[in-house]
Amino acid sequence: LRSVPSHQGNPSHPACSALDSSRTHMQTVLCKASPDPPAGESVADPSSAAAVYARAVQSVVHILVFHSQAEPITQPSQPADAAPPSRAPASSGSGFFCGPTPGIIATNHHVLSSPGAIFALGFAPKNKRAPVYALEKVAEDVANDLAILKVAGIVPGGLKQLRRADFSTAPAPRPSALPASLSLPPPSPPPGPVTVGDRVLCIGNPFGMQNSLSSGVVSGVHREILNARSARPIFDLLQVDCAMNPGNSGGPLLDARGRLVGVAVAIASPARAQNGGPGGFVGVGFCVPVDALRRVFEEVREVGRVRRPMLGVVFAEEIVARKMGAEHGVVVVGVRPGSGAERAGIVGISREEPGAGAVIVGDVIVEVDGNEVESVVDVLRVIHAKRVGERVQLVVERGAQRVRREMDVTLTEAPEELPKKPAAATRPGARAKL
Repeated sequence: LRSVPSHQGNPSHPACSALDSSRTHMQTVLCKASPDPPAGESVADPSSAAAVYARAVQSVVHILVFHSQAEPITQPSQPADAAPPSRAPASSGSGFFCGPTPGIIATNHHVLSSPGAIFALGFAPKNKRAPVYALEKVAEDVANDLAILKVAGIVPGGLKQLRRADFSTAPAPRPSALPASLSLPPPSPPPGPVTVGDRVLCIGNPFGMQNSLSSGVVSGVHREILNARSARPIFDLLQVDCAMNPGNSGGPLLDARGRLVGVAVAIASPARAQNGGPGGFVGVGFCVPVDALRRVFEEVREVGRVRRPMLGVVFAEEIVARKMGAEHGVVVVGVRPGSGAERAGIVGISREEPGAGAVIVGDVIVEVDGNEVESVVDVLRVIHAKRVGERVQLVVERGAQRVRREMDVTLTEAPEELPKKPAAATRPGARAKL
């Protein structure tokens, strides 16, 4: 688990933990038998949890990432004729076959954060050996913590050979032999495919326990948490109370009819922030909405990769902006050459004399597409919903007289600039990996 706070850095806000590691020890407890299901919840009911699970579970996979020199699970001090030691995955999580093309798998970007060969352990009926697929990365959307993979081959020896690192890879099976994919629903009008109170189901591999189901309701919408890998918030997340734990990352979130509505990505885990351990579920989970995943597929189909839009502006931190005398809005420090902001004529700060003298504030952005802004996050929230090539309307105040101007800016493609070493989470509100 990697913990992430809200973007606001509020010390009272619980840290959030990504669900990417299945190498976490778990304490087993005895539980009373579950009560009989209520009326209308029989397996025969197509909207029952059991029926939805039976239809969707065949599309869910357990993703395993192995280093080329992975640490063995068993000690190497064995007799010469003993079986070769098995090895543990460097990272793992969940994923699912998705989209119109057979053999395409969606998951979280952070599940693949450990470099190495990527595999997926598929669904297997009782007493059957699960197929093991060798995967290749097709595209990634770091901003939304999403990744797209494709089946490149199959491991004939299955998981046993995979763990021994002496496997060979056969060509990918015929499309008809691959599991069915979960469909991407068409875009939904506001407020979206689900609302607060809607029943939802989550399927994944918590603690390596394959094909686990949990259920709950949508507790909130439009939540934001910090993605330290992109140094920006992830916007518009769904908050759910389905039980999610390490290994659930990348698993599908389904509505009561079995339609895909999101991808599990993180949980709130105060324990993680306090002691640095993996943390556990406390009733607050987060999922990337299916609309973000659909945009990834659209971008890959249109241009072959995922592009992130940008204004092309460097902003001053809020505390610095206020010291510069800007009572509201976001102060522009500089403009990227060749960006839409430069072409629109946005002006950054300057000095009375080159390299010296008092700082002269240029443009202060106070509105973006009719939304008042007071922080950089307010600007990013609007840009996040746009695509490269779309236009936004800015209202800026320029110079000491704060003359208001309206400016149209065309969004350009942002380069991926990821932090080399995201800070580890040690307390609520600290920046941390997701």
